[in-house]
Amino acid sequence: MTSASGKDVLVVSVVTATPLSDDARTKIVEKLTKELSQPVQLEERVAPSVLGGLRLQFGDYLYDATVAGQLKDIQVALQKAGEEGR
Repeated sequence: MTSASGKDVLVVSVVTATPLSDDARTKIVEKLTKELSQPVQLEERVAPSVLGGLRLQFGDYLYDATVAGQLKDIQVALQKAGEEGR
């Protein structure tokens, strides 16, 4: 997809527990567009299983700031600590 400026538009998948507000959507698009130096289009999906926060993915990049992801990280750390303490 190409924007009006002629630059390719990067489609970013965003997963949240509840639908994004218009304000949150605008802030995410503006920040990603600035950071990536190219226009961004969000492909939104609601998945209550993430519990809260958001997960962004495009290409090989994955940014997981979901509550479910944090809980999984804690579980792995606790299991690892338990194995080391044996």
